[in-house]
Amino acid sequence: MVAPDKLRFDFTYPKALSESQINEVENSINDIALQNIKLRTESMRLEEALAKNAVATFTENYPPAVRTVNIPNYSLELCAGTHLSSTKPVFPFKILHQSSVAAGTRRIEAVAGTQAVKHLLSKETQLKCVTDCLGGKNVNPVDTVKTLRQTIKTQERAINELVTLLAECDSKQITIKLVNDPSFNYPLQLHAIPSQYPLSFLQKRAHFLKSSRESDKSKYVHILTTQQPTKGKDGASETYPVIVVVGSEVKELNAKEVLMQLISKYEGSGGGGATLSQGKLKSIPDIII
Repeated sequence: MVAPDKLRFDFTYPKALSESQINEVENSINDIALQNIKLRTESMRLEEALAKNAVATFTENYPPAVRTVNIPNYSLELCAGTHLSSTKPVFPFKILHQSSVAAGTRRIEAVAGTQAVKHLLSKETQLKCVTDCLGGKNVNPVDTVKTLRQTIKTQERAINELVTLLAECDSKQITIKLVNDPSFNYPLQLHAIPSQYPLSFLQKRAHFLKSSRESDKSKYVHILTTQQPTKGKDGASETYPVIVVVGSEVKELNAKEVLMQLISKYEGSGGGGATLSQGKLKSIPDIII
């Protein structure tokens, strides 16, 4: 497929092209384009064209007389029409991306000529913006980004360790309530987590309570949620994440059953096991407020 703004080409190959293979294809095409080779077209019988090893797509039905397009020393193929009189207008040639369209069939989309120049100028502008954000023209953006990524990984590990430590503490920022609600015929301890805390805190807090042998924790059913709702992937819907943990001293009570009771009362979804279950509620349990 050839359009004014891009071209598409399907070819047989068992796997994705590597970065070096893509570079090799681009360099080869650009080298040929810069040679400004004149294309030669010629009509001949199909048998004669095939005898000259002209490239043909055998899924197509060709008439007895065919038209060939020849780039001397590079290619000869059957083609009903060509968009060029020479190779030069193809320069520069840039592959945008590749994909799989069927088993053993790859597809590339690319730009050439004026559209490729526009694409490259756009990328140059983006790179300049990135460089400016990283500190200016004397900054090597690749090295700086690599350093930043490593710094972020190190900080994420440190944050994760701190979250684990914080989850095992009864912080004043966590609203913890003991509840005697007639609709819940078991001892409840409710934990409302500040919304600015990462959701991983909720998970770590739940696992801490599950494994705790302290009497002020092990004898309760714990319900953990956030003080404010979290937005869904659509950015519009809001739900409250909820985790139910059954303390180690609580007998004959199933966390999943407790969660189902919450879901039936406050609407939502979820599941899990006997000692820990989790889900989402459309509204926060009023006993937490």
